[in-house]
Amino acid sequence: MDKTRDYTAISDSAIALMLLRAQTKIPYAYEAATHFLSSGKVEASFDKKDFGAWASVVHFEHRYATINQLVADSKMDNLLELSSGLTFRGHALLQQGLVRHCIDTDLPQVIQAKEKLANELGIALPEGRKLQMLPLNVMDRAQFNHTVANFGDGPLLIVNEGLLVYLSRTEIEQLCQTIHDVLKVRGGYWITSDIYIKHDFVQGATRQTKEWDAFFQKQGASNFSFADFQEAQDFFEANGFKLDRVAAPAYETLSATPSLLAVANEQQLNALRSGGQVQATWRLSCK
Repeated sequence: MDKTRDYTAISDSAIALMLLRAQTKIPYAYEAATHFLSSGKVEASFDKKDFGAWASVVHFEHRYATINQLVADSKMDNLLELSSGLTFRGHALLQQGLVRHCIDTDLPQVIQAKEKLANELGIALPEGRKLQMLPLNVMDRAQFNHTVANFGDGPLLIVNEGLLVYLSRTEIEQLCQTIHDVLKVRGGYWITSDIYIKHDFVQGATRQTKEWDAFFQKQGASNFSFADFQEAQDFFEANGFKLDRVAAPAYETLSATPSLLAVANEQQLNALRSGGQVQATWRLSCK
């Protein structure tokens, strides 16, 4: 683990993502945003007539949805979510009956705030379902294994959304080794939405995209994407994984898609269509 890097800085993205997700029907996204900020501030943070703003919302809602698609397809009881931020995916999956035991993890200050919010919102879980919210630095191998030990027997789904883009290649390799060692023993899958191809934003120079560019530059996130999907597949295979399944496109199912189409002009839509795929959600298994 890099002892000099401030991993707590990454959680700044949780607030920005929370504001974007508040424009969707992702479970508890709006409630979370209006808890930490007033409803007025949530509305003021987003320009509902801005194509770039809605393109960003669609991107992140699609990322969320494709992970859930692969979770549902996997049909496993145990799920560990890494660096979950201020989303309540685990609660929703338990309520939907897609998993039975979920451990939701992030850095301590995020988990503390999230646990308090879950209690204040009164989020209920069905009988026989179990949720744990635990602090975890994913680069701490011992802490990672200690967290996994909370699960009973059986295969494990490990899920992450928006984590790998903040790590260096060396850090991703270290995380690959940790996850591979866990899944080799237990069985299961690693589902990640963080398969990004180097690209230029097509949203345009909007306020939201400028803010994201500034944040990504601060974190160096753009340095950690792949040249193409083959390079990404080669990378994971070199680290002991094989590509088991690619999530299918789900744009027609998203709550934000109609809003994007309503504000987009023909040139903007053509730019989206011709831009090519820049992100994928993969399910990986051990070789």
